[in-house]
Amino acid sequence: MIRRAFRHAINTAGRTVLAQIETLAGELRDACEVLETYGFTAHPPADVDEGIAVHPNCDAGQPIIVGWLDDKHRPKGLKSGEVCLYSS
Repeated sequence: MIRRAFRHAINTAGRTVLAQIETLAGELRDACEVLETYGFTAHPPADVDEGIAVHPNCDAGQPIIVGWLDDKHRPKGLKSGEVCLYSS
């Protein structure tokens, strides 16, 4: 099960990044782990509040955030094969 999620709070102080999210169904979830790739971590700015939550085994109880959607800060116009690491 995959759902759009809206971030209310984020905590980057622990071993993993944790977020409080609300899904479109109106469910509020605390301490949802944010899945990050090796060597990369981030604390998105407050206006980057929308993401994708995956529910392993269709268990809505503890979603994992697999990415934040950032249409406000993302660089535009990349050429084929280009890669960009950016921050706001």
